[in-house]
Amino acid sequence: MTEMLKLHQLEIGYKAQGKHKEVVVLTPPIEAVVNKGEMVALSGPNGAGKSTLFRTIAGMQPALNGRIEIAGKALKSLNLHQLSKLLSIVFTDRISEAYLTVFDLVATGRYPYINQWMKMNQADKRIITESMEMAGIEHFASRLFRSLSDGEKQKVLIAKALAQDTPLILFDEPAAFLDYPSKLNLLKLLKKLCADTQKTILLSSHDLDMILKHVDTLWLMAPNLPLISGTPKQMIENKTIDRYFGLAYEG
Repeated sequence: MTEMLKLHQLEIGYKAQGKHKEVVVLTPPIEAVVNKGEMVALSGPNGAGKSTLFRTIAGMQPALNGRIEIAGKALKSLNLHQLSKLLSIVFTDRISEAYLTVFDLVATGRYPYINQWMKMNQADKRIITESMEMAGIEHFASRLFRSLSDGEKQKVLIAKALAQDTPLILFDEPAAFLDYPSKLNLLKLLKKLCADTQKTILLSSHDLDMILKHVDTLWLMAPNLPLISGTPKQMIENKTIDRYFGLAYEG
């Protein structure tokens, strides 16, 4: 299998503010791999460091120690332009673009590829259209983004990530604002995208019951415990979920 994301002896954390600054390490050193075409979910209780791990993988926050590799390339060796062709990110932040149409917003995913005059060619437009079709939103192309429901907006952001055409996509709580049917449809869509395009998806979620039914691999984090990786079936059978969440899971 091709390793798309590799974390080696990775320590994450931050420098605490105050008169005497100190380094706060949130987890034991992390060893983990995501293979090409996999859909992996990161979960765990609050305070475990999930958001910090995502920010560190995305290059938005420096690692305290260790190494991150994306498609075989060390994160530290990549400039922003190079990283934007390997990794796309969808965060939970609500976007309220007052005047952008769906097509225009999805088109922003092509920024790493267009020329200095910010002009798209026919190939860019084709990729944008295909991305909207894969996300099932092609009929929204001319609508204002702000007019859509939360579930529809999330599909637009998925299409934007697809238009960026990166092998690895990070989703931070992609279903946070969605109702149950929309969450279910979203996870099914992401799973289908992995199968159809061989994109690699790493998402974080608190919806444990739902992600267990859809992901290939589960990463679990908890305060003072190492990140552990396994299939959902393994995590249930060996009681790892019970231990990391401090409660029983009935599956």
